[in-house]
Amino acid sequence: MTQESHEAESLQPEIDIVLCDDHQIFKDGIKSTLNDVKWIKIWDVASNGEECIEEIKKHNPNVVLLDINMPVMDGIECLKIIKSDFPSIKVIALTQFDEKRFVKQMLKYGADGYVLKSTTKKELLTAIKTVLSGNQYLADVVDPKTTSAKENSSLFPELSPREVDVLKLLANEKSTKQIADELFISFHTVESHRANLFRKLEVKNLAGLVKWAVNNDYA
Repeated sequence: MTQESHEAESLQPEIDIVLCDDHQIFKDGIKSTLNDVKWIKIWDVASNGEECIEEIKKHNPNVVLLDINMPVMDGIECLKIIKSDFPSIKVIALTQFDEKRFVKQMLKYGADGYVLKSTTKKELLTAIKTVLSGNQYLADVVDPKTTSAKENSSLFPELSPREVDVLKLLANEKSTKQIADELFISFHTVESHRANLFRKLEVKNLAGLVKWAVNNDYA
């Protein structure tokens, strides 16, 4: 590091960061990576969205580094609460997923940045400084116009084109008979698609299905 870089870092005001991720080995890695950055203090105890909110209340951080796929409360729900209750806090999604829909969701609900876990120390520091300056940081490799393979889970479900059609119509309050007529398929086929959606999205009723569709831009 040059003398100018040392001087610039010494002038950087200290910031507090809450790191929220359910993998301790990853949190340990981030803390180790940023250990020599004198202007950063990391609180690394949050392993899900609910814990993250509690840590925010305790430490009042400047920045939250937030994973998406976590137990108890995922990153999207956590982000909504942060931006509603703590609007001054900057949130950077730090995740392994570059899937289009989740980039859009995090940005839709106010994420200030989106960085992949494969990032470099230099890029992560750039992202932190960028969002603190009031600008948005979106990693070059994360392009909302492109997609990558989806995980087959309730967070990243693999839906067939026909299942998507049925999901959208259900979210728009269409009955099974109306969907069957509109898609030129049988009543039984609609019910089969509906059952598959319940299973794949891990919801228990139509209200849960509609909520998922709204949250994920299918309605």
